[in-house]
Amino acid sequence: MKIYRLINESQNYAWGDTKFIPNLLGEKNKKNLPYAELWMGAHSKLPSKVVEGEEAMPLDQLIEADPEIFLGDEVAKKFHNSLPFLFKVLSAASPLSIQAHPNKKMAEEGFARENSLGIPLDAPFRNYKDDNHKPEIICALTDFTAMKGFRVIDAIIENFNSTNIDELITIAKTLDSNNPEESLRLFFKSLFEIDNDIIEKICFELKRNSSKSLEFKWVKKLLEFYPNDIGVLAPLYLNLVELKPNEALYLGAGELHAYLEGSGMELMANSDNVLRGGLTPKHIDLVQLNAVLEFCSSEVNIIRPEQVGVESIFTTPSDEFLLTMIDVDGVVELPAQNSISIMICVDGEIEAKDFREIIFSVERGNSFLVTPGEEPIVFSGKGRIYRASVPLV
Repeated sequence: MKIYRLINESQNYAWGDTKFIPNLLGEKNKKNLPYAELWMGAHSKLPSKVVEGEEAMPLDQLIEADPEIFLGDEVAKKFHNSLPFLFKVLSAASPLSIQAHPNKKMAEEGFARENSLGIPLDAPFRNYKDDNHKPEIICALTDFTAMKGFRVIDAIIENFNSTNIDELITIAKTLDSNNPEESLRLFFKSLFEIDNDIIEKICFELKRNSSKSLEFKWVKKLLEFYPNDIGVLAPLYLNLVELKPNEALYLGAGELHAYLEGSGMELMANSDNVLRGGLTPKHIDLVQLNAVLEFCSSEVNIIRPEQVGVESIFTTPSDEFLLTMIDVDGVVELPAQNSISIMICVDGEIEAKDFREIIFSVERGNSFLVTPGEEPIVFSGKGRIYRASVPLV
């Protein structure tokens, strides 16, 4: 296996935090910009650059030129000579949009349809930026709050009744635990058909609600950002999840979700397809969102890492990616792998050595690419690394 340093770019979305990613990278944020995501991968929108000597080449171009060398023969064959994952550091100071991602078939159909209509890839009203699905895992680096999946129907009814708002109590009556899928579909549709003047009235009354519950705490916090957005009700019908550092969530196709605040490692299939349903000034397409959503109640499964060899593994059903963590304290040998890896150091100072006996100094915020090979990588020092790779049997 061979090590290359990576140069990555950040996305300065409005919801990003001004401190976490710059601090991780050891950079000064003189313009006080919101650093939302640091991308590590080969997505054509923002590919990493691979450093060798004095040259830095985009990773997508290197993979295209020699896929088996950079991906490994199994990965190259299985994923048609492309890197199947996208690795990110995500940092949210304010809530992200309520959203869901399409499955693979829907992504292919939606991408082809919008191409046939001549919609530019960078058009703000485009839904499908590529033809891939986007399962993902988020692993908390700080305390992290998210919403994920519909609550059980009885809990939604109880939350809506507790608002004491007639319009919301009426909508909650559409829910039926004996017919969960269709009633959740009707419930969700009814929310987004409320007239704007009624939404303003609802939001005004929600601000006066005296409940001290976590759900209403978040409703009121969302109202600060989006004072007249029906999406502020989401904590009442979606599961609220509070992750501690090193706890994770997996999100499959069609799961309605939103990240509310915190920083974490995000790993997903190599896609940028997002269908939004509120809490955003960006394009919302409720027809497409409803088409991809899974209308079912679900319990939240928090993923905790399992130690296997020198790595702690966050297990998911994804074929495209595997997230692991390596704690280095002394000397640690990562066995040979037949998959490309992208790694980032989030704490400490480490030295990494590949088969060439070249020693790379790795500090907090440094990221690097490891190509497949028959030789191990040796780490020494003290620190923590997160690693993205492709699971191979």
